[in-house]
This record gives sequence, C-alpha cells and structure tokens, in this order.
Amino acid sequence: MMDVRFINPFLSAVGLVLRTMADMSVAVGKPHLKTMRANADRIYTVSALIELSGSVKGAVCMRFSPAVVSALVKSFSGAAPKQIDDDCLDAIGEIANMVVGNARKDFPIGNTTMSLPKVSIGDPLEDPPVLVLPFECACGRFLIEARIKTVGDDLERTE
Repeated sequence: MMDVRFINPFLSAVGLVLRTMADMSVAVGKPHLKTMRANADRIYTVSALIELSGSVKGAVCMRFSPAVVSALVKSFSGAAPKQIDDDCLDAIGEIANMVVGNARKDFPIGNTTMSLPKVSIGDPLEDPPVLVLPFECACGRFLIEARIKTVGDDLERTE
C-alpha cells in the first residue's frame, strides 16, 4: 500500500494551485487502483509526469481531458483554445510546475528530488500498481495518478 504522506502534499498543492490560479475549488473523489480495463480513463489524454528520485522513487502524473485543458487555458488567458496545441501543453506544464513547488514544501521525506513536469499526450503510468485519485472541479474531472515507494531501510513507513 502506498504511504499517504507521499500523496497528500500533491493533493493539497493541486487544490491550492487551481484555487489561486484558476479561481476553482476541487473535490477529491474515491481513490482506486488503476486497471487496464479502465477504458473510461482513456479520455485523459494530456499528461504532466513528475518523477521522484532519492529516498522516495516513483512518479505522480496529472491527467486531463482536452475539455478540461481548454477550460483551464481559458481561465488563465480569457480565450478558449480552438485545439490542444503547444500553448495548451505549456499551460498544463506551468500548472504542474506550481504543483511540484507547493508539494515539495510539504513532502515528508528529505533527500527526494522532484523532476520538472514532462507534458505529453498519452498515458505514461501504465504499469501497476498505480493509485488513481479522481478530482472534480468547475471545468470537469481530471486525475492524479501515483506510483511511489520508499528506498532503504532507514525510512519510517505509515500504511
């Protein structure tokens, strides 16, 4: 089971960033494990992957549908994009970068590095186990997916 201390900083950071930057509140749905038959999750085609290394290894991925990406871009720029283009991907990268900055402050384990977000089209976290946290906001639903584990015996675990 994944340690919630590694997930909570990202949950808080997502709420803070969207509230501050897009004037949107978020609600976290019921977490579940990702399954390969979860075809409904395939609509979340825009991904921002954050890799973790050091005392904690793994990744956190923010996944958005094109409709949510468009709504977020519109909330920042005032104009809805006609299609998901490089500017949209840059905007998602900026959101993810702010999430990383805020999550890093509250992350419970030192000696952990968080990468710059890598924004792409697709699903970068396919291999199980992956924890899926659905979020609801004014512009729709998006996902946070995580696969995180501790490295070494010197770390205290709370499961």
